[in-house]
Amino acid sequence: QARAFCNAVALGWSGTADAPAGDICPITQEVPKEPVAAADGQIYDRVAIEMWLLDHDTSPIHHVPLAHKRLVPVRAVSS
Repeated sequence: QARAFCNAVALGWSGTADAPAGDICPITQEVPKEPVAAADGQIYDRVAIEMWLLDHDTSPIHHVPLAHKRLVPVRAVSS
């Protein structure tokens, strides 16, 4: 179910090709609306990673078990 959601979101990609790769959620392929860090150290869109974690205990990138499912909000740093 979560994988189908993530695939559907990815298919609706809104054209963020100009954004730096580090600013793109690996699940949605978009700039996260609400960025959070997961136990694997990766930044995700909160809704996308929460959907993934409903059915998985693993990193969506590395496919290894996550130490925990806590998500930490990431605040933008302005220069």
